Amino acid sequence: MRALLVLAWLALALAERPVVRFEDGELRGFTLHSFDGRQYAAFKGIPYAQPPVGDLRLRPPRAHPGWSGVRDAARHGSTCLQYNMMRNFTMEGQEDCLFVNVYSPRLPAGDGEPRLPVMVWIHGGGFVSGSGDADIFGADFLMDEDVVVVTLNYRLNVFGFFTTDDAEAPGNIGLLDQVLALHWVRSNIARFGGDPQLVTLFGESAGGASVSLQVISPLSAGLFHRAVSQSGSASSCWALGGQQRLLALHLAAELGCPSEESRAVLECVRRAPAADIMRVLGALASSTSDLPKRFHPRVDGDAASPFLPAEPNVLLQRGQFSHVPWMMGCNQDEGLFLLTIARAREEAFRRAQAGDLEAWVSEELMGGGGISGKMEKPLDVAAKIRDFFGSRGDAAVVDLLSDRFFILALSAEADLASQHVPVYKYVLDHVGAGQLRFSDLLQVPAPSASNVTHGDDLAYLFHGDQQPLPERGSPEHAMVRLLVSLWTSFARRGYPATDVLDAPAWPIFTAQSQRHLRLNAAPSLGARAFEERVRFWRSLPLAEPWNAHERSSIRPRDEL
Repeated sequence: MRALLVLAWLALALAERPVVRFEDGELRGFTLHSFDGRQYAAFKGIPYAQPPVGDLRLRPPRAHPGWSGVRDAARHGSTCLQYNMMRNFTMEGQEDCLFVNVYSPRLPAGDGEPRLPVMVWIHGGGFVSGSGDADIFGADFLMDEDVVVVTLNYRLNVFGFFTTDDAEAPGNIGLLDQVLALHWVRSNIARFGGDPQLVTLFGESAGGASVSLQVISPLSAGLFHRAVSQSGSASSCWALGGQQRLLALHLAAELGCPSEESRAVLECVRRAPAADIMRVLGALASSTSDLPKRFHPRVDGDAASPFLPAEPNVLLQRGQFSHVPWMMGCNQDEGLFLLTIARAREEAFRRAQAGDLEAWVSEELMGGGGISGKMEKPLDVAAKIRDFFGSRGDAAVVDLLSDRFFILALSAEADLASQHVPVYKYVLDHVGAGQLRFSDLLQVPAPSASNVTHGDDLAYLFHGDQQPLPERGSPEHAMVRLLVSLWTSFARRGYPATDVLDAPAWPIFTAQSQRHLRLNAAPSLGARAFEERVRFWRSLPLAEPWNAHERSSIRPRDEL
């Protein structure tokens, strides 16, 4: 009798574990329940690329050959090697980390069944940290809707973006990982009930910048059909720009590489123990060296098959990008998050408040490498910045960081893209009853109850594994439903709409009207977001990625 009960229990357990069939094998997932109690299938740790180890380190990814038999998909694959900024910069991960996770409310039961829109999520983390795992990016909220959700890992920092600033190591490998993951989605997502011809790419921070870069790159054309860039743009000062060869040579020297010749440096770093590479990165991050502290995307026109053949905003101005509907936006007080975590900048803040012009041009305060070397007479420009921002204490620094890291690039990107495709712009500014914060996902104290800072949008779209659920019918629930309905309707139709909270129709953004939707408990239309600050920055003689199109002569189209 006992044996029969055990067999019955095993049969029930297996019945609750959904199976997806591939050419030579099967994938066994498990079932979860959405916020509203809907059952959905979850498949974690699916390899989309061969392990990028050994001779495959620092090379473009190669498609995974598949497997035979049954592969268990109940656990995430390894995160990519990193110092995780969300876990007190603890070192974690492995090089073998190129996995996707898939969540579907309806697996196909037979041929001809309608397929669901697909939403592919790219995580943030400054291109040095993060993963697509459900500890933060759980799908319980999104699974209330008829969409299939995919989250992914891509290589980070040295392993994803190492470059010698030439054709020997052109970089952008982590972005090529993302491209291969999109190829995997196109080839396989129908097995999970998804429509490969209705794919929305969305991401936040470095993930938002990644989305913008994928929209602009010729290598990802045709692999997705809508895009959502949240708090990150291709031309953000932290996402692109700057020479990284000095960082590559420093790394090589610390690893004992005998030559500064690019090919020799590349091969030496490829052979070095991963632990030694991470040791050098850790020491550099905590140093006061003027060297760049991380590798990140770059214009790689020197590559045999460039991911980004020219400056992003030059390509946008030319119309040389994927012409897909594009949502983009930011949070009202993005820079507060940076002010809160940037303890190393406190001395620069004090010097700036005292009027020190050197502080107003420095990397510590300005980010993006500072502004020295990007114009003639930087101290004259610093005086203008000090006069504009310097009289309001921390609030002014929050605005400055918001502008430098997010708003300037977003503003330029929206203006340029809207000349060619429908753009839907937003500003999340909800405070008070129903407010959720990124800190809720991380389960740490909130930096402020009266600001909406970097990452706070994530708390309305994702539910972390350890995060308590909002109460049904609560103001928090209403805000979750608002953002989830807008994002998923955009994935379905290419136009964001909702019947939650009596929101107005979301207008298309144009450079002339500059209308956007304010996302809060009483959604309303706004226009010309952060106009005075944007106008001020555009009046300065800066040379940065967000205004590269203004400094480039545009050749006639027949010469492109």
